[in-house]
Amino acid sequence: DALIREGVAVEAFVSVGEHSGDRHAAETVRELNRRIPGIRWFGIAGPELQKAGIECLVPMGDLNRMGTSEVLGSLPRIHRILKSVRRECQARRPAFMLVVDSPDFHLRLIRGFRASGVPVFYLAPPKAWAWRGSRAK
Repeated sequence: DALIREGVAVEAFVSVGEHSGDRHAAETVRELNRRIPGIRWFGIAGPELQKAGIECLVPMGDLNRMGTSEVLGSLPRIHRILKSVRRECQARRPAFMLVVDSPDFHLRLIRGFRASGVPVFYLAPPKAWAWRGSRAK
């Protein structure tokens, strides 16, 4: 509530990288909208977040890649998406950011925002066994 001033439209960023995260994030967005009306959401979204009414900058499927060759072939495009979304967040200055899963992408995306005072919430953060223990910090 401290992030939201009554009568002031607030923007918030949300980003997901897979279907389970899309479902969890959509539930979270709906609940936050119920508790704090007036948040305008934008970000990287799957179908569930889009149904929840967020402004989709990039469809989640544009980031979903499996296997080494598929990921390597997509790196230039993923890097362009990262730069574009980071630029959009810098321009719009969201009140907060909510990211779900996909640590390789999201930890790069959120770098610098926390230091600039934008609160970043990581819903369902990566587990050490799945995503390297060094990221726990």
